[in-house]
Amino acid sequence: MASYYWLKLWYEILDDSKMGMLSDRLYRRCIECFAMAGELRQNGQLPEVEQMAWRLRTSLEHLETELAALADVGILSQVDGQWLVTNFVKRQAKATTAERVARHREREKKREYYGSETLPKRSGNDSVTIRYTDKDEDTDKDEDTDKDEEGAPPAPIAIFCDTVGQWPSPTNMEIIADRLGSEVDKAALEKAFNIWVVDRQYAATNYSGILDYYENIKANSKWHPDTKPSPNGSQKETAQERIARMEAR
Repeated sequence: MASYYWLKLWYEILDDSKMGMLSDRLYRRCIECFAMAGELRQNGQLPEVEQMAWRLRTSLEHLETELAALADVGILSQVDGQWLVTNFVKRQAKATTAERVARHREREKKREYYGSETLPKRSGNDSVTIRYTDKDEDTDKDEDTDKDEEGAPPAPIAIFCDTVGQWPSPTNMEIIADRLGSEVDKAALEKAFNIWVVDRQYAATNYSGILDYYENIKANSKWHPDTKPSPNGSQKETAQERIARMEAR
């Protein structure tokens, strides 16, 4: 099973009345519960109270009191004696393609508004920083009215992002788009991703490795890395597999 090291923490908790009324101690305990639920990956379920008490270095009595206080404001729930984070599944659900596109557009607008953006060059190791200065320009010109529509990623990229759950950099997007082509075999891409990330436990951000698998599966739906032959008859891992294996250590 692949390892997961993060979960979504929404900005709106800054203005959430339930969170705002918590004491500093309960606020911290709340975040710790989020983290443990994410680590357990059982749809928001928390470990047994005894295990949590040991993990959090607190007494069982104190922890039970704190869990009850969080339940009183609706952050936690108890079902059949099992504690869980309320609405955890909803909050941690995978974003849709439309949501990713909207967030990408919002980030681009913020970069332009706040004044700087660093873009990677197509060649070399340096980066180019573009700084925007205040100008007396009409930013609502007619020719800009279709900017959002033109800024939406093409369908192949949208399918790729939705499958891997990542939003690649602009430079990587160009490379990925070139390799995907105009039509994407979604089933082959999902199979490639599952083998790369779930079976092999390689990083989901290693797009090149995922695309290597995708191209093989697209050409032969029965292809699997464990059965690919090498010139001497033994299995030989690719450069991307070797890099991914070393990163996973």
